[in-house]
Amino acid sequence: MTISNKHVWGCILLILSLIFVLQSGEIVAQTSPKSKITTSALSEAGGEIQSTHHKISQSVGQAGVIGEFSSANYALAGGFLSQAFAEIQTAAELALPDAVGTTGETVFVPIVVSTDSAIGIAQFVVEYDSSIIKFVGAQIGSGASGFSVSLTNENLPFDPTAAGANENVLVQISGGGAASFSGDSLEVVSLGFEVVRDTGTSVLAFDTDATHTFLTTVNLTDIRGAVLEFFNGSLAVQPGYLVSGTISYFGNES
Repeated sequence: MTISNKHVWGCILLILSLIFVLQSGEIVAQTSPKSKITTSALSEAGGEIQSTHHKISQSVGQAGVIGEFSSANYALAGGFLSQAFAEIQTAAELALPDAVGTTGETVFVPIVVSTDSAIGIAQFVVEYDSSIIKFVGAQIGSGASGFSVSLTNENLPFDPTAAGANENVLVQISGGGAASFSGDSLEVVSLGFEVVRDTGTSVLAFDTDATHTFLTTVNLTDIRGAVLEFFNGSLAVQPGYLVSGTISYFGNES
């Protein structure tokens, strides 16, 4: 069998191309909307790949053949970081503003939510100092029209974790399958606290445990944990005003 010069040169070029790829250790970058892998699995096989937002601790030469590796926030499947896990982004902000009140006064403190998702159910666990304020109830805020308070629970089976808090309360609100809220700085529910002491400041803090405080979309997707950003507040006792002296009544004597 005769081999032409054309075939010989073709084989030589193919071999040289393979050598170049193996020596360079780089493969064409693979990208997704949020991630880009520019390091070759050949050069980093079995090692760790890290960037500002991502860390792959299990790298293999043939990720697609072996299968998918995942952790709490990342998934590696066939050399690609899955888009859903590629980057932690804040999906909602929950805030408790600072408030003041006088002894004996009931102060309603709003829970303020900012989110682009359509929320159908929301659950909050708030921690506070019961020696200064006492929880008395909850009412729907102006930012959650059509919602109702579906549950309040002051007898929770877990303890507060915030510094200065010794009591907690769970409040759940629901749109009943019909209503939802979405937007910025929405006052979705207000918690009522009676001021029971004449001095002091009580912390108002969210329980950030993913099973205690969360939002649920109308599609029944939970927004919880690392994608929630929390801003805590406080309720300070403002001194009241005392009037002292003698009160005299003037008028005609009978």
